[in-house]
Amino acid sequence: MKQENAKYSRFVILFFGVACISTAAIFIRLAQRDASSLVIATGRMILSVIPLIPIVLLQHRSSRITISRENIILSLLSGVILAFHFASWITSLEYTTVASSVVIVCTTPIWVTLFGWIVYHEKINKVVIFGILFAMVGGILVGLSDNCALSMKGFICLYDQINQTGTAIYGNFLALMGALFAAGYLIIGKAVRRQMELAPYALIVYGTAAIVLILMLLIYQVQVPVYQPTTYFYILFLAIFPQLVGHSTLNWALKYLPTTYVAIAQMGEPVGSTMLAILLFNEIPTPLKILGSMLILIGIFTATVKAYQQR
Repeated sequence: MKQENAKYSRFVILFFGVACISTAAIFIRLAQRDASSLVIATGRMILSVIPLIPIVLLQHRSSRITISRENIILSLLSGVILAFHFASWITSLEYTTVASSVVIVCTTPIWVTLFGWIVYHEKINKVVIFGILFAMVGGILVGLSDNCALSMKGFICLYDQINQTGTAIYGNFLALMGALFAAGYLIIGKAVRRQMELAPYALIVYGTAAIVLILMLLIYQVQVPVYQPTTYFYILFLAIFPQLVGHSTLNWALKYLPTTYVAIAQMGEPVGSTMLAILLFNEIPTPLKILGSMLILIGIFTATVKAYQQR
């Protein structure tokens, strides 16, 4: 009974983390009114590292932290990949819609499933595959809902100015790259978290990502002027909720749950982002977006519950 309660608790904690991650696109869009994407990504990682330092130092005092050389190397690699994930995905929000960007970056389960099967020989149940495909269809509908609609005449798509100039395609490509980097980040995290505690792992990964992003700022000579006070708050909230709470929850879950399970749970992000957009920006979703969101939820439920029952 206690074991069953522990499993369900992990399930609840994981989806709470996904809810926090859903705020990322909102805070990014607000901050992009004043700051560049690379500055936002860098600020997010720097602010995420600061509170982890005293936590790791306290852990070191209370208990001896031993980290193998292999895990250090893998953690550093994970941090580099995470930096490229944020650089590409956050930049994508400059060129395409929030819904399209978030939906595409949430194709991570496809790549995680493929990599997990190759690297860890993880078994993929047919029901889990069905859930992934179902959720992906819903994700596609959510992405199309920005320019398409269901009517009495059928499925109609209208191409706005941003699509005509081709910038949306570039933004979608950056989001896809973000999904690939996120898959690599989760795969490496799965290997390391089996032997390494969360706080030191997160400190190494987030710290490495922060350093890589700072180097990107220097290489591309990105100017960092004084921003509006609200911009700093948006970046701070981005570090606290999606990063420290959201991503740290994913890293925590990697130790206890299958990699594909963790990645599929992230498919709830488009739904969360849409709900926040309704509350904050009064962006009422179209019927097509509602339909797509429902399919995503059904797909998540189908896949995650089946994976959960198999443990």
